[in-house]
Amino acid sequence: MPLPETPGNAAQNVRISTRVIAPHLISATNVVPPTTTVSKAVPVPARVGLDVTVGANGKAQNVKVRQSLTPEWDASVIAAVKQFHFTPATLDGQPFATKLHLIVDLC
Repeated sequence: MPLPETPGNAAQNVRISTRVIAPHLISATNVVPPTTTVSKAVPVPARVGLDVTVGANGKAQNVKVRQSLTPEWDASVIAAVKQFHFTPATLDGQPFATKLHLIVDLC
C-alpha cells in the first residue's frame, strides 16, 4: 500500500536539463554618430551600457540604457542594437528569451 502524501514524502517535480546555451551575436549594425553632437566632445573611452532582451526569435528587444554617454549617443546606440541579430538562447534545444547586459564601445 502506498504511503499517503505528507510534507516529508510529497512528490517533487525535478527539472532535468540537457543544456542551456547563451545567445550569440550573429550580426551587428554600425552605430551612426548623432548629427547634433560633435564627435570630438565624446569622452574616451566612449561606451554605452545597455540591458537587452534577446527574444526567442534572436532579435534585440526592450533595449534600455544602463550606463549613459549622452542622450544623443544613447539613442544612436539603441537604434543600432535594435538591428542586431543573435542566435537565441536555448534550453534543451528550445529557444527562449533571455536578458543580457551589453556594453557598446564607440572607440
